Amino acid sequence: SSTYNKEWENLCKNSALGDKILLFDRFSNQKEIAKLIQISDCGIFPSSAEGWNMPLLECMSIGKRVIASNVSAHTQYCTNINSLLIDFTEIELAYDGCFFKGEIGNWHKFGSDQEEQLINHMRNIHKRKQNGEDLTNKPGIETSLKFSWKNTADKIIEAINA
Repeated sequence: SSTYNKEWENLCKNSALGDKILLFDRFSNQKEIAKLIQISDCGIFPSSAEGWNMPLLECMSIGKRVIASNVSAHTQYCTNINSLLIDFTEIELAYDGCFFKGEIGNWHKFGSDQEEQLINHMRNIHKRKQNGEDLTNKPGIETSLKFSWKNTADKIIEAINA
């Protein structure tokens, strides 16, 4: 909803580093999204619950480092080798005031510990970039190859033939 988006926009702009945060409107096509991913140093995907998360896998597929919650579907392909993971210990009612209104269950609580993990991972990536380190996520590329359309089709055909 526009109220939800406005709240996030205000939160970002009023933060201590608000002048360094870029907010984007919806992109009109996939090429614009691909350009943004290409110029980024890292994909950041903190979530309390998540489905497959194609943008995360897309970042991996072009060798971008990723920071991701170690929950839900992420656990099916994010590892300590191909991702910087944010661990969770608490559960809370799934409520964000927009999409989830507490009627469908629980999710992982993103608290101060998770925020600190995220900040440390971001600092790690920044430091590595400042030191001139190659940030290419080769393990992420290898992971993404397992989820290509061809590999998916091959697995479906294999299952049909079994």
